[in-house]
Formats: sequence, structure tokens, C-alpha cells
Amino acid sequence: MRLYISKITKHTDERKPDTYDFAKFIEGALWWPTKEAAQRNYDLHCLIEIRVELPTGQRVPCTDFGIEPRPAGGFVLSCEHPRS
Repeated sequence: MRLYISKITKHTDERKPDTYDFAKFIEGALWWPTKEAAQRNYDLHCLIEIRVELPTGQRVPCTDFGIEPRPAGGFVLSCEHPRS
């Protein structure tokens, strides 16, 4: 299942990692106006292991992160998420 990063929360406590929210549709994704801006955010956020909690409580990593163009313009970050 393809998921799109919809929100990135940075925490003031440096020991706590950033938190990511995801959207199932590209229209709900966080986006950047240029591919270069999306690439900078990809380099900051997508080169680490991001895990998503399944309804079963198991935490599994998202894989295959990429930058995709938005139909309405701009670029988004997406990943492949294993189905529960």
C-alpha cells in the first residue's frame, strides 16, 4: 500500500525522534513546490527507518521511499507500507 507523508512533527526533546503522520491519498500529503525542496526533506527524513504501527500493535518499517510529482503541482514524499 502506498502512503504519503502528511505531517512531520519535530520534538523539542532531542532524544525523541520525529513523528510522522501518513495519508492514503496524494491529495492529503505534505508537499513542496520544487523537486529540490522535496529532495532536501527526503534526505532529512527518509534515509532513517520510519516505522508505522499496525492495528495489531506491531510496528513495521515503511520501505521504498520516493519523491512523486503531485497532479496539482509540487512534490510529495511517499513510501510503501506493508498491509496489516
